[in-house]
Amino acid sequence: REHPDIYIALGDEQRFSCNYYHALEFYQKAEQVYLAEDDTEGLSKAYRSMAEIYLDIIQPAQAQVFLRKTYKTLGGKDHRDKAVILGLMAENMINQGMPRRAERYRQLARQSAYFQDNNNLEARILLRTGKYVDAIKILEQARSNEAQDQYHIPCSFRETPLILSVCYSYIGNSEKALTEAQKGIELGEKMFSSFVKVVGYVRMG
Repeated sequence: REHPDIYIALGDEQRFSCNYYHALEFYQKAEQVYLAEDDTEGLSKAYRSMAEIYLDIIQPAQAQVFLRKTYKTLGGKDHRDKAVILGLMAENMINQGMPRRAERYRQLARQSAYFQDNNNLEARILLRTGKYVDAIKILEQARSNEAQDQYHIPCSFRETPLILSVCYSYIGNSEKALTEAQKGIELGEKMFSSFVKVVGYVRMG
Protein backbone atom coordinates (compact mmCIF):
# COMPACT_ATOMS: atom_id res chain seq x y z
CA ARG A 1 0.00 0.00 0.00
CA GLU A 2 1.31 3.42 -0.99
CA HIS A 3 1.79 6.11 1.63
CA PRO A 4 -1.32 8.35 1.56
CA ASP A 5 0.77 11.48 0.99
CA ILE A 6 1.93 9.90 -2.26
CA TYR A 7 -1.70 9.44 -3.29
CA ILE A 8 -2.27 13.14 -2.57
CA ALA A 9 0.74 14.10 -4.69
CA LEU A 10 -0.38 11.85 -7.55
CA GLY A 11 -3.87 13.31 -7.29
CA ASP A 12 -2.48 16.85 -7.43
CA GLU A 13 -0.54 15.97 -10.56
CA GLN A 14 -3.72 14.73 -12.22
CA ARG A 15 -5.80 17.70 -11.07
CA PHE A 16 -3.28 20.24 -12.33
CA SER A 17 -3.43 18.43 -15.67
CA CYS A 18 -7.25 18.67 -15.60
CA ASN A 19 -7.63 14.88 -15.26
CA TYR A 20 -10.22 15.30 -12.55
CA TYR A 21 -11.63 11.75 -12.50
CA HIS A 22 -8.21 10.20 -11.94
CA ALA A 23 -7.34 12.86 -9.37
CA LEU A 24 -10.47 12.04 -7.41
CA GLU A 25 -9.54 8.33 -7.38
CA PHE A 26 -6.15 9.12 -5.82
CA TYR A 27 -7.67 11.45 -3.22
CA GLN A 28 -10.24 8.82 -2.27
CA LYS A 29 -7.47 6.25 -1.81
CA ALA A 30 -5.65 8.69 0.47
CA GLU A 31 -8.86 9.30 2.40
CA GLN A 32 -9.31 5.58 3.10
CA VAL A 33 -5.76 5.22 4.42
CA TYR A 34 -6.00 8.34 6.59
CA LEU A 35 -9.29 7.06 8.01
CA ALA A 36 -7.76 3.67 8.80
CA GLU A 37 -4.83 5.37 10.53
CA ASP A 38 -7.08 7.88 12.36
CA ASP A 39 -4.95 10.67 10.89
CA THR A 40 -7.13 13.80 11.11
CA GLU A 41 -4.48 16.10 9.65
CA GLY A 42 -4.09 13.85 6.62
CA LEU A 43 -7.85 13.45 6.33
CA SER A 44 -8.27 17.22 6.15
CA LYS A 45 -5.80 17.27 3.22
CA ALA A 46 -7.78 14.61 1.39
CA TYR A 47 -11.09 16.41 1.94
CA ARG A 48 -9.62 19.75 0.86
CA SER A 49 -8.16 18.18 -2.28
CA MET A 50 -11.54 16.70 -3.21
CA ALA A 51 -13.21 20.04 -2.56
CA GLU A 52 -10.75 21.75 -4.90
CA ILE A 53 -11.68 19.37 -7.70
CA TYR A 54 -15.33 20.36 -7.40
CA LEU A 55 -14.34 24.03 -7.24
CA ASP A 56 -12.31 23.59 -10.43
CA ILE A 57 -15.21 22.00 -12.32
CA ILE A 58 -17.80 24.32 -10.71
CA GLN A 59 -19.92 21.83 -8.77
CA PRO A 60 -20.60 23.97 -5.70
CA ALA A 61 -22.90 21.56 -3.86
CA GLN A 62 -20.25 18.84 -3.83
CA ALA A 63 -17.52 21.35 -3.06
CA GLN A 64 -19.43 22.61 -0.03
CA VAL A 65 -19.74 19.10 1.39
CA PHE A 66 -15.97 18.58 1.38
CA LEU A 67 -15.15 22.13 2.47
CA ARG A 68 -17.32 21.65 5.56
CA LYS A 69 -15.73 18.28 6.22
CA THR A 70 -12.29 19.87 5.96
CA TYR A 71 -13.15 22.71 8.33
CA LYS A 72 -14.69 20.32 10.86
CA THR A 73 -11.71 17.95 10.69
CA LEU A 74 -9.29 20.81 11.39
CA GLY A 75 -10.95 21.36 14.76
CA GLY A 76 -9.82 24.26 16.91
CA LYS A 77 -6.30 24.59 15.51
CA ASP A 78 -4.49 25.05 12.20
CA HIS A 79 -5.30 28.72 11.68
CA ARG A 80 -3.32 28.77 8.44
CA ASP A 81 -5.39 25.96 6.90
CA LYS A 82 -8.64 27.41 8.24
CA ALA A 83 -7.90 30.72 6.52
CA VAL A 84 -7.40 28.84 3.26
CA ILE A 85 -10.68 26.94 3.68
CA LEU A 86 -12.60 30.13 4.43
CA GLY A 87 -11.17 31.58 1.22
CA LEU A 88 -12.29 28.49 -0.69
CA MET A 89 -15.74 28.77 0.89
CA ALA A 90 -15.90 32.36 -0.35
CA GLU A 91 -15.00 31.16 -3.82
CA ASN A 92 -17.70 28.51 -3.65
CA MET A 93 -20.27 31.16 -2.76
CA ILE A 94 -19.24 33.03 -5.92
CA ASN A 95 -19.84 29.87 -7.94
CA GLN A 96 -23.32 29.66 -6.42
CA GLY A 97 -24.09 33.26 -7.36
CA MET A 98 -23.98 34.51 -3.77
CA PRO A 99 -21.44 37.38 -3.81
CA ARG A 100 -22.56 38.87 -0.49
CA ARG A 101 -22.00 35.61 1.36
CA ALA A 102 -18.72 35.24 -0.52
CA GLU A 103 -17.62 38.63 0.77
CA ARG A 104 -18.47 37.62 4.36
CA TYR A 105 -16.33 34.49 4.07
CA ARG A 106 -13.55 36.53 2.49
CA GLN A 107 -13.61 39.00 5.38
CA LEU A 108 -13.35 36.13 7.86
CA ALA A 109 -10.42 34.68 5.92
CA ARG A 110 -8.67 38.07 5.78
CA GLN A 111 -8.71 38.27 9.58
CA SER A 112 -5.96 35.67 9.49
CA ALA A 113 -2.40 36.79 8.79
CA TYR A 114 -2.04 33.63 6.69
CA PHE A 115 -4.69 34.47 4.08
CA GLN A 116 -3.52 34.90 0.49
CA ASP A 117 -5.72 35.71 -2.49
CA ASN A 118 -4.24 33.17 -4.91
CA ASN A 119 -7.24 32.72 -7.20
CA ASN A 120 -8.29 36.30 -8.00
CA LEU A 121 -10.99 35.99 -5.34
CA GLU A 122 -11.48 39.70 -4.68
CA ALA A 123 -11.65 40.53 -8.38
CA ARG A 124 -14.21 37.79 -8.97
CA ILE A 125 -16.40 39.08 -6.15
CA LEU A 126 -16.25 42.54 -7.73
CA LEU A 127 -17.13 40.99 -11.10
CA ARG A 128 -20.16 39.23 -9.63
CA THR A 129 -21.36 42.46 -8.00
CA GLY A 130 -21.11 44.44 -11.24
CA LYS A 131 -17.99 46.43 -10.30
CA TYR A 132 -16.22 45.63 -13.54
CA VAL A 133 -13.84 48.59 -13.65
CA ASP A 134 -12.67 47.93 -10.08
CA ALA A 135 -12.11 44.27 -10.93
CA ILE A 136 -10.06 45.25 -13.99
CA LYS A 137 -7.86 47.56 -11.89
CA ILE A 138 -7.10 44.80 -9.39
CA LEU A 139 -6.36 42.22 -12.07
CA GLU A 140 -4.16 44.52 -14.15
CA GLN A 141 -2.23 45.59 -11.04
CA ALA A 142 -1.73 41.98 -9.97
CA ARG A 143 -0.50 41.06 -13.43
CA SER A 144 1.97 43.95 -13.51
CA ASN A 145 3.46 42.64 -10.28
CA GLU A 146 3.94 39.13 -11.63
CA ALA A 147 7.12 37.93 -13.30
CA GLN A 148 6.30 37.38 -16.96
CA ASP A 149 7.90 33.96 -17.21
CA GLN A 150 7.10 32.76 -13.71
CA TYR A 151 5.29 29.42 -13.70
CA HIS A 152 2.22 29.00 -11.52
CA ILE A 153 -0.12 26.12 -10.91
CA PRO A 154 -3.06 26.17 -13.36
CA CYS A 155 -6.17 27.53 -11.64
CA SER A 156 -8.85 26.56 -14.14
CA PHE A 157 -11.31 29.32 -15.12
CA ARG A 158 -9.78 31.71 -12.54
CA GLU A 159 -6.78 32.68 -14.69
CA THR A 160 -6.30 36.45 -14.90
CA PRO A 161 -6.76 36.91 -18.68
CA LEU A 162 -9.94 34.81 -18.66
CA ILE A 163 -11.52 36.99 -15.99
CA LEU A 164 -10.29 40.16 -17.68
CA SER A 165 -11.88 38.99 -20.91
CA VAL A 166 -15.27 38.78 -19.19
CA CYS A 167 -14.83 42.17 -17.52
CA TYR A 168 -13.89 43.94 -20.75
CA SER A 169 -16.77 42.26 -22.52
CA TYR A 170 -19.23 43.55 -19.91
CA ILE A 171 -18.00 47.15 -20.27
CA GLY A 172 -18.27 46.92 -24.05
CA ASN A 173 -14.59 46.78 -24.94
CA SER A 174 -14.75 43.84 -27.35
CA GLU A 175 -11.22 44.37 -28.69
CA LYS A 176 -9.60 43.98 -25.27
CA ALA A 177 -11.99 41.13 -24.41
CA LEU A 178 -10.77 39.18 -27.45
CA THR A 179 -7.13 40.05 -26.73
CA GLU A 180 -7.42 38.70 -23.18
CA ALA A 181 -9.20 35.58 -24.40
CA GLN A 182 -6.30 34.95 -26.79
CA LYS A 183 -3.86 35.44 -23.90
CA GLY A 184 -5.86 32.85 -21.96
CA ILE A 185 -5.51 30.35 -24.81
CA GLU A 186 -1.77 30.99 -25.01
CA LEU A 187 -1.46 30.60 -21.25
CA GLY A 188 -3.31 27.28 -21.41
CA GLU A 189 -0.88 26.07 -24.07
CA LYS A 190 2.09 27.20 -22.00
CA MET A 191 0.82 25.34 -18.94
CA PHE A 192 -0.38 22.31 -20.94
CA SER A 193 -3.88 22.89 -19.55
CA SER A 194 -6.59 21.91 -22.02
CA PHE A 195 -9.29 23.25 -19.68
CA VAL A 196 -7.81 26.75 -19.62
CA LYS A 197 -7.52 26.70 -23.43
CA VAL A 198 -11.15 25.63 -23.80
CA VAL A 199 -12.36 28.45 -21.56
CA GLY A 200 -10.25 30.85 -23.63
CA TYR A 201 -11.90 29.65 -26.83
CA VAL A 202 -15.31 30.07 -25.19
CA ARG A 203 -14.39 33.66 -24.32
CA MET A 204 -13.43 34.20 -27.98
CA GLY A 205 -17.01 33.36 -28.88
